[in-house]
Amino acid sequence: MSKEAKRITRNEKIANLNFETFKLLSEDLIDAYDKGYLRIVLAGPRISAYLPSDIEKMLMEKHRIDEETFRSMVMGLLFCLHYVLRNEESEVLELLKRKNEKLVKKMEEKIVFTKNLLAKHPEIEQSFYTYTSSISNIFEDLEWEVSLKFARSLPLEKSFPPFPVAKVRLTLRKAMLAPRETKSKCVEFDISLKDIDNMIKSLKELKEALISLQTKKIT
Repeated sequence: MSKEAKRITRNEKIANLNFETFKLLSEDLIDAYDKGYLRIVLAGPRISAYLPSDIEKMLMEKHRIDEETFRSMVMGLLFCLHYVLRNEESEVLELLKRKNEKLVKKMEEKIVFTKNLLAKHPEIEQSFYTYTSSISNIFEDLEWEVSLKFARSLPLEKSFPPFPVAKVRLTLRKAMLAPRETKSKCVEFDISLKDIDNMIKSLKELKEALISLQTKKIT
């Protein structure tokens, strides 16, 4: 099967997805994205997403769909987002028209819904531009765990009482435009409560700086 034939087949499946379920599930998925549960990476031609299994299960039960349908709906949303962000919707509709003109209306319905979704959530478009234009590593995930630690200082020959420790794992992925020798990597480190306070402060200032630039661009 040619590349074009595969693309037509994929879009035919997206067009045939039940629109009402697609719409309601997509809204829930974007809500999960807003809350930080869903991780979406749209970078150039790359599409990927991660959602915790417990939330997947909850959404499948809520919308009364099986795992196969759920994954088809998620991929349908991701591809629709991708087509709109890359201005490929006209090309997609033209390819579908060659296959079956009845599918065009169904696909158009999902494209229009996706455009409205992006208008309400401009951060998705901003992330797309950031990831697509990056020539280094892009953020992928931040994981953490906390525990009580028992330690003994050998130089002082002194035992310390149990104290809480946070371990952080930061995962970066190679960007589309990064040199071949640049690899994805994970950085793992322990962090104290004071370190977290300082990090929150720095990130808050960073967010304010980005919002300020964004506001200036809009006005």
